[in-house]
Order: sequence, then structure tokens, then C-alpha cells
Amino acid sequence: MAYVENRTIHDADSHVMEFPETIGEFMSKKHLDQFKPFMRSRDEDWIKQMKALQDDPAYCSGAEREIMLRRGHMALGAFRKEDRPRALDYLGFTSQLMFTTDSLDNYGLETGETNALACEAARAHNRMMADFCSVDKRLLATGYVPLVDF
Repeated sequence: MAYVENRTIHDADSHVMEFPETIGEFMSKKHLDQFKPFMRSRDEDWIKQMKALQDDPAYCSGAEREIMLRRGHMALGAFRKEDRPRALDYLGFTSQLMFTTDSLDNYGLETGETNALACEAARAHNRMMADFCSVDKRLLATGYVPLVDF
């Protein structure tokens, strides 16, 4: 049974909980090498823990029951696009407007000194969001447009 039934709900503030390295998958090698110093670091053990948790059948079996309790990386569909449609089904939402979490400030690149890299990071972010949302038409990707001068 969905959390919301017989109502139309458009969630206008939903987030992908991507890991720091995720954006690198959507960047050219040339730009990735330049970008690495700006990537946020996370405890690798913690990342492995979060991924293992989402692979654990016992944990996943409680996803529907705990759909409103699990937050951040512990939530169903937080970082795996294949799981997000099921989360939407359990919530009963019509759509979700999807925002990034890790890329919210475009990595502080809009300083005037790194504007070209800021634009590439924004393009990689937009590809990442489009890819995440590609699994279900109810997932509405947001994009990032850097406001920089060249």
C-alpha cells in the first residue's frame, strides 16, 4: 500500500544522494584530471557500507514498510537509479523534481579562475541527472547553468 493514495502529489524537492565519485563517470578524462582536486572526499568504508546495505535482502525487504523513515543514503533509490521507481511507487507520488546533493554549489568552481571547468562540471552534472532520471518518466531532472563570465 502506498504512503499516499487517491491524491496527486508532485514532490518538488527530492534529491539524488550521489557519492563524490559519481559525477566523474559523466566527465571526459581530460576534465576529470583537472576536476579531481575539487572533488569532495568521503570515507571509502562508509561508501562501501551504504552500497552493501542496499544490496542486503533483509534490509531491502523493509523498504516499503519504512519508506518514510529511511533518509539520506539509507533510503530506497537514494543513489541507485534502478531503485527509485519502486520508491515512488511506495510513496504514491505522481512525480519528483530531482536535485543533486553533492553538486549543489558546483564545487566552488565559479571563481573566475576556473570558469571553463565550472562549465564542464555543470555539463557533467546535467548528464548525471538526466541519466539518473532516465529510468522513469516520473523522475524530473533539474539542470545547472553556471553564471560565469569569460
